[in-house]
Amino acid sequence: MLRLDPYRPVRVPTRLLSDKNKNIRGNAMPFVSIRILEGHSQKRKNEISRRVTEAISEVAELPKEAIWVVIEDVPGSDWFVGGKPVREPKAS
Repeated sequence: MLRLDPYRPVRVPTRLLSDKNKNIRGNAMPFVSIRILEGHSQKRKNEISRRVTEAISEVAELPKEAIWVVIEDVPGSDWFVGGKPVREPKAS
């Protein structure tokens, strides 16, 4: 199993790459950052992460262990469309 340190950049060991991808410069690990409105369940976020990981693994021919996915919840008061917040901030 691939051991990862979340505080250090990681290179995918070439033994884990398909023959097609062994010449990728540096074998950098894919990092996916997703921002969504807060309020989605953990179950939904887990499913999003699973599907994104599977898609990248299949297309890039990389092991799933080499793909990082981060989901960031954004409050509706900090998410703007057309210059207006999606949700008004709660009164204090």
